[in-house]
Amino acid sequence: MAYSPESSERGSKKRFRTKFTAEQKEKMLGFAEKLGWKLQRKDEEDEIERFCRGVGISRKVFKVWMHNHKNSPPHSAGNASSLTDQ
Repeated sequence: MAYSPESSERGSKKRFRTKFTAEQKEKMLGFAEKLGWKLQRKDEEDEIERFCRGVGISRKVFKVWMHNHKNSPPHSAGNASSLTDQ
């Protein structure tokens, strides 16, 4: 294994990889499309926070998921399993 100063500074703990259920992916896809794949509107902060709490994820996790999936090809409504796990 190659030496990396960054890995030794952060410790040896590996970041936990978030796993989403098919239901979570489906809900996130629908909500992201509703938002236009952007989290910039301040007037929607409360709605975003409520959504994230309801799905069981943090706003940061949802933001990263949106960034990773915004350029994915459109999916049919019943095809949430084609989205990759995060």
